[in-house]
Amino acid sequence: AYKALNDAKASGAFSEAELADLDSLYYAFPETEIDGEMVPFTEATYGKVRNAWRSGQAELEIEYTKFYRGNYSEIVKRVRERM
Repeated sequence: AYKALNDAKASGAFSEAELADLDSLYYAFPETEIDGEMVPFTEATYGKVRNAWRSGQAELEIEYTKFYRGNYSEIVKRVRERM
């Protein structure tokens, strides 16, 4: 995904908005489900999210892996379609 993102930036084939969208996908951080609510990872929610990670670490690792794999695959797909 990193290479695809850099290739897209160097190609001139993507608009600024499209590159911003690809950047957003690349740097996105998954939300964590806590008590049925999706909680973003921010300074304000750090303690709550950290405690959720501790109690369900293996399950969260799987979910986070799926999140990043999905985002990175989407970046590569979009770049390959254009180039």
